[in-house]
Amino acid sequence: MKRWRLTRDTAPAGGAVPVTWLQRPTLTERGAHLPLAGVSKFQKTIEAAAGGRTAGGPNVRLVTVRLDIVQEGPYAGSVRASIGGQEIGSLPSGEAAAFHETLALLAARDTPATCRALIYGGHYDNTDREWRLLGVGIIAATTPVSPASDAAPFLPPVVGSDVVCSREVAARLDDSLNSKAKNKRVARGALLQASASGWFVVSSGELVGKLHPNTQEPRQRALREAEAAGFPLTARMRVIREQGSPLRVVVDLP
Repeated sequence: MKRWRLTRDTAPAGGAVPVTWLQRPTLTERGAHLPLAGVSKFQKTIEAAAGGRTAGGPNVRLVTVRLDIVQEGPYAGSVRASIGGQEIGSLPSGEAAAFHETLALLAARDTPATCRALIYGGHYDNTDREWRLLGVGIIAATTPVSPASDAAPFLPPVVGSDVVCSREVAARLDDSLNSKAKNKRVARGALLQASASGWFVVSSGELVGKLHPNTQEPRQRALREAEAAGFPLTARMRVIREQGSPLRVVVDLP
């Protein structure tokens, strides 16, 4: 494993990063979360970041995590994860090296390497009569967000939610795929707008439809939080054509 030595150019940027997910990350986000290792030793810290927990799980699911390369000692080369300045675990050993170059690049810019993360588990298991461990999964790829990426979707892609659209809109979206392939998937940008009757989804200035009414309340609560904080409700939208099935439109939500 290549080890990045601590120098004036690669020293971690100082200061704790706020816990809230309502800030732009410096690492590119991806649609699958990567579970951290070693979280069993930091359950109290994770529970505090989650605002406590109930029998159903953590009170707060989304947070911001900072990543730093460990420079010295027996774990040199590993990537430590922290929330609010407190260690919560590390990247799995097989994944750490892939992040080294990006983390060193951000450190050279005096920019903390941050990403949104999902706190999961931690519920009470009635069958075994015990509390399950809290886990943390980061929503990050190994490339940094460039200055030009301010236009990237603000909402982290935690789960896909169906969009209800008219037959006319579905037909137009299908034609826009510009392909006769039986199976086709295309990702596009979208903007969510609140209304008295639900959440509208707009793409390229045109109305696509509304979030499915069965969209879970935690997803809608996250949208309201971001809107109240003044962030744009921009997200990744996927147009999905599958043989034998109607066209699907899915928007990725926190």
